[in-house]
Amino acid sequence: MTPYLLLVFLHVLGAVGLFMAWGVEGVALAQLARATTPNDARDAIALRRRIAPGGMVAMLTAVITGIWMMIVRWGHQPWEAGAMALLVAIIAVGIGFNGRAKPQLAAAMKAEDIAPARLRLTSAALTLSMRLRVTLGIGIIALMVLKPDVAGALAIGASAGAGCLTLAAVATRRGRKLAGARA
Repeated sequence: MTPYLLLVFLHVLGAVGLFMAWGVEGVALAQLARATTPNDARDAIALRRRIAPGGMVAMLTAVITGIWMMIVRWGHQPWEAGAMALLVAIIAVGIGFNGRAKPQLAAAMKAEDIAPARLRLTSAALTLSMRLRVTLGIGIIALMVLKPDVAGALAIGASAGAGCLTLAAVATRRGRKLAGARA
């Protein structure tokens, strides 16, 4: 076994770990959306918090090994630039949505009573964030596997972006329908 193959293994392991973390996050968010008691909400939020460090370690493992392979093995390739752009988008989406939801989740952890409608909205926003990150992650996997030229890398990046826009449009439409039903 060569050091390169070990890095490929760790890179793939990091990606698998990241997708697993997103899956557990999805379960926690589904639980949060269905929470009817403060304890239900706290359990869902706690599950999401417990998986976050593992997801971060997985992402760092994939990124560090990926950068090492870029420098040592691959050089500058169009698909690498596309993957880095999608990675930056994943980080931006995660920080953007989680930053907005953090105060609401902190309040829910301390609350004696919960506001189910507010938790559903927070859960819906965080679920959209998770789905966007998964969509972008799938785009990165396509780039890693297919290793396209510039046109292919742009097409895959555009497809991932279109998938994100579609998810956001659907979520916005659902949110408007829910708001209209409550009015």
